[in-house]
Amino acid sequence: MAKYPRWMLPLSFAEILVLPRVFGAGKATSILLTLASNLVLYVLWTTWIYPLYFSPFRHLPEPKGGQSLNGHATLIPDERSGSPMDDWVNTVPNDGLIRYRMKRNQERILLTSVKGLAEVLVQRNYDFVKPRRLRFGLGRILGVGLIIAEGDEHKQQRKQLMPAFAHRHVKDLYSIFWSKSVELAQALSTQISEPSAGIPGPSNVVNIADWLPRATLDIIGVAGLGQDFHAIQDPDNEVCNAYARVFDQTPPKGALAKLRLVARELLSGLSKRNDSIAVASQALKAVSRKLIAQKQVSRQETKQSEKDILSVALDSGAFTDEQLVNQTR
Repeated sequence: MAKYPRWMLPLSFAEILVLPRVFGAGKATSILLTLASNLVLYVLWTTWIYPLYFSPFRHLPEPKGGQSLNGHATLIPDERSGSPMDDWVNTVPNDGLIRYRMKRNQERILLTSVKGLAEVLVQRNYDFVKPRRLRFGLGRILGVGLIIAEGDEHKQQRKQLMPAFAHRHVKDLYSIFWSKSVELAQALSTQISEPSAGIPGPSNVVNIADWLPRATLDIIGVAGLGQDFHAIQDPDNEVCNAYARVFDQTPPKGALAKLRLVARELLSGLSKRNDSIAVASQALKAVSRKLIAQKQVSRQETKQSEKDILSVALDSGAFTDEQLVNQTR
């Protein structure tokens, strides 16, 4: 993204000094004219001049079909994430990096090589932080846990939770992954053999998008919290409903989408009652607090040391109750 040009600040002072002498404008008028002209210059700079002529990424290969104002934004559908990027990787000649432009020519870099992904995600992961709006949006839903945290905060959380991700412990979880996969396959087989509405005999059709999140939730429940949610067998349980309310939000479409997102970010602390995501997030928090309380009681009764993420976090003593909520939702 284009940075605010340093030359605009001295230009503003020069305009305030020169305009009254050249045009005989008053101080207030000069300030207003300066603000208006700087706004125009800023839009021109960030939308066209910088991304097209000064950006250090301007020489990277780009997909065809980019527009002068909205770049490649019109080529990216809202329905499926990753499209058409998966096509660009195979059709645009590149050496590991592809540049594409979103609305107002805001630049995005697409990594196409294993080496590039390793550098960003593993070797220098703290140099590449998540976008602020992504952290804000996910943070409202998931809390600032290991997934969202950055920098020193992430390092501290990772250090405290490292025993839960040790190779030996992860290997012990294979049986959980396998048993839940078998349970999912059996549930799918049962549903496929049942007749659909108005269709006699087996339907042979199943909506896998409805089943995979439930299986994932069951696996996360056992591995992360030491508790089986039974989401595969019971999609209407409390935990499933809480997650469904959070993630089944219909995103705003059209020109007002970005304005609504910005307004929600600025006013997030003022009007939470009418914010459906905030309400659903609070429900998810309540579920997490309930699970934490149950885990604390069971640990006192059994006196056994477990290696799920929640147990490791409790053993460390480094997390407050609210931080534990952020780690478990």
